[in-house]
Order: sequence, then structure tokens, then C-alpha cells
Amino acid sequence: MYRGSDVMQAANILAEILKSERFRWTSGFNMPRSSGAFLFDSRLGYCREECDITLYTMRACGIPTAFDFFIYSPEYQKGHTWNVIRDTTGDYLPLYFTSFFASRDGGMMEEKKGKYTGNVLPCNRKKSRGISNEKKTVPFFRNRHIQDVSGYYFKNENVTISLPGSKEKYLYLGVFSPQGWVPVEIAKIEKGKALYRNIEPGIIYQPLYSDGIHHRPATYPFLYMDKELHWFKPDEENLSSIHITRKMPFMENFRRFMEDEVNGSKFEASNDRSFRNVTLLYAIDTHLTHPHNLFSTLTDQPFRYFRYTAPPNQILQLSNVTFYTGKELKLPVPMEIIQEDPIEKLKQSICLDGNILTYYYSKHHSHLVFDAGAPVSISTLLFYPRNDDNFIAPDDMYELFYQNGEKGWISLGIQKSHSLLPGMGYPFKYTVMVTKPYQRKRRTGIF
Repeated sequence: MYRGSDVMQAANILAEILKSERFRWTSGFNMPRSSGAFLFDSRLGYCREECDITLYTMRACGIPTAFDFFIYSPEYQKGHTWNVIRDTTGDYLPLYFTSFFASRDGGMMEEKKGKYTGNVLPCNRKKSRGISNEKKTVPFFRNRHIQDVSGYYFKNENVTISLPGSKEKYLYLGVFSPQGWVPVEIAKIEKGKALYRNIEPGIIYQPLYSDGIHHRPATYPFLYMDKELHWFKPDEENLSSIHITRKMPFMENFRRFMEDEVNGSKFEASNDRSFRNVTLLYAIDTHLTHPHNLFSTLTDQPFRYFRYTAPPNQILQLSNVTFYTGKELKLPVPMEIIQEDPIEKLKQSICLDGNILTYYYSKHHSHLVFDAGAPVSISTLLFYPRNDDNFIAPDDMYELFYQNGEKGWISLGIQKSHSLLPGMGYPFKYTVMVTKPYQRKRRTGIF
């Protein structure tokens, strides 16, 4: 039992206990706020429930705890909530026990967020914005039970935007979402200027006007980086070509799924179910740059059993694999998973469902075994590692838009991606763009 006075160390001991007791993350239930008794019994929910469990635990032990959140991340494309503890130093330390513990050296999600917000109870009667009763402002910013806490995360990152002649009272900063710009900050326009304090660098922001419901661009978007604003104004006269292979930036966790967790994996074949005599079909000896991968096998000898083995010391993760007898990829060879446990067999069969957004994940198994039913010569493997399906897919239709200030998004036309080298070419220069998929409705982002 810890008897010291270090708040961070005490909080992390409790977080370690909570993590060992497991928490089942799910967003499938649209539940009201739950009681402590229910949460400790079920250990079920999403970030809100995890934070509530942490809050109950920490406060019961005398550790000052609250929670912060962000409205929307343009990379994560969701909101998120996490806990903060008040350290003995007076600082606030983030903590989210399933992902990271409190640290005086920092520790947070890597995805960009824009602005952070904290909850305040009772209501914040000193709310400096003074907009709580203004019905034509975005409702989120009228909430007197929240306050801006971004200064605890990135200090002295201040931005001034000039809008000479503007007759609007407020200017918002928006971040991109596929459904439209999401306002994450508001500032009053005074003498043609709007000042924003403590905004996150490395994000493309869109200045917006709003009537509280509908948002419209006030000017061109900009990237805030190295304490400078880099404006994106399209050059419609001097054009150049670009080749697009993704619909949005690559988040680090998905990059890992396609690199470390497949580099060193291999496909083997045998006519012996126990694989005493084994032949190498294909070895993946490099990082993958696209989820759609066609591998030509090293032998045309017929085999009945096939095995995929994860790289050494890596988690087994695989989205889909399809086996073909010819180069034309017309008819896949039917396969069945070999697995004694019926529940585990059902989970592993996801790798044969043809859906590249589903995947099999296991820390306890290092390989998957497939049965063709009879010896067959496999010439090609269509391999999909776990991925986010945000690459340009072969033979799909896409539309590219560029942002043109107050005019909004302008279409550059619809194209069909290439079959052999998935991607598209478009002529344009120096602007913010977004792709709109027509077959695959997963996600999209600006670049």
C-alpha cells in the first residue's frame, strides 16, 4: 500500500489496478450517464464511462480529479474525453488508464485536436466570453459549465486574424470533418481583428462565420505552424499535377499495422495438416505502402493446407486474404479456417469475409491455418493487412474538391482510379483539397 505524498504516483497505482481489472470499450450502447455501482459492476462503455470510473476511484481516495475533452479531432474524426489529476506541483496531468498513465513529461493521444475543454461545476459565472444568452452563436460556446483549458496543453500559441470591413460580431475557427467544418473556438471581432489564444499547431483551420446553425467560410483556410499562419489560397493560373493515393493523412497506429506488424510475416503451404513438411509460398520482407497487395507465389506445386504466420514478437492482425489459382483473379479458391475452438474459428473466419474493414486480432495466436479441401495450385495472394480503408481503391470513382475561400468547395471533377496503380492524377497547385469517394464511404480528410 502506498503511503507517500506524491499525487501522481498514487494516481498511477490506482490506474494500474483499474487497468488490471479490465474495461470493455464499446460505443454500441447509447446509454445515459451511469451510476458508480453500475460502472464498477459492468466495466463497459466508451471514453466517458472510463473517465467516470476513474473519477469515482480517484476522488474516493482523496486525489483531485476532473476530466477534459475535445469537441472533434480532424484526424481521429471523433470527440474524446480523458481524466486530469491535480498534481502536488499545481499542474494538471492527463490520465487515461487504458492508454497512458499520468506523467510530468506529458502523455496524450497523438492525433490533432485543435482546442481542449474542461468541465466546470457549478456553472462558470465568470465566463469571460459573455455570450451565454446570444442565441445566434453556436450552442456549444454558450455552455457555462465548460471552460477553455488549452493553455495547459500548448501555451503561448496565439493567432490574430485580420478581417477588415467585417460586419460580423464573432469569428469561429473550424476543423475539417466529412460532414462539414466543426467550430472548435470562437473570438470576438474587434477593430477588424479576432484573437485566438492557445490553439494547437500543425492543424489546418478554417475561419468561419455562423448564425448558430449554419457555418460559412469567412476567408481562406490556413495552417498554423512555427508560430506563423500559412494561408491556402488557390493559384488557378499556374497548374501542376498531383497523384493521390489516400483520402486523408495516415494516422500512426494504422501505419504500424501496415509496417511492423506485417514486415517479417510469411505464407507457407503443406499437404500435411501438421505442417511437418512445409514449403514457403511468399515472405513479406518490407513495409507495405498500400492495403491492396497482390503477391505472386514462389511455387506452382499443389497444396491443400496454407498457413499465415505473423512476424516474430508482433501481434497477429490481418484484415483479409484471398487465394487465386490464376493471374486473372477471376475465381477465388474457397478456403476454410482450421481451428478446434468454434468461437475462435468464427473470429478467424473474418479474414475470409471479403470486407477489408473487418480484421482478426490476437495476442495469443501467431498463425492462421487455411484448408482448401483438396490440393490446389495457388499462384496469387490478394493480401489486406489491417487498415483504415482510406487509400484510393482500384477502379473506384472519386471526386476532388479544392477550397476557394468564401466560395467554399469547388469540384475538379470525377475520376476512376487506376487498376494496377491505385491513385488519381489532378492538375492544381497550392490549396486545400478533399476527396469524395463514391463507392467506399469510410472516411475522407483534407490535405
